[in-house]
Amino acid sequence: MTREQVIERLRLWAARAQWETTQADRPTDMLEWSGQAQVLTGIAEFLAGQGAQLSLQAARVQIISGRQTSLTAWDLARDDERDLALRAGEVAGYDLALSLLKSAGEAWAA
Repeated sequence: MTREQVIERLRLWAARAQWETTQADRPTDMLEWSGQAQVLTGIAEFLAGQGAQLSLQAARVQIISGRQTSLTAWDLARDDERDLALRAGEVAGYDLALSLLKSAGEAWAA
């Protein structure tokens, strides 16, 4: 999978998560989908812009750093149901992106 294909897939997943936000029945579900959409959009923009010249490994390191920040915020949000939902969505978005990058493999450099 090439860099451009990864970016396109992230954008599609972000659009789907944003659509799920509009379909959510509960505010916490809406926040979780919203957090996921924001992260997926942000990673796609990063890979297309500032991170466009990074190797696959360097991009993964940057994304892992962002995931760790969201994971820490999620851990601290245990008493706030709304913030907890938002941060859980962010972590899920990072996990999706990292899985996609893992499958990108050798084609990334092409």
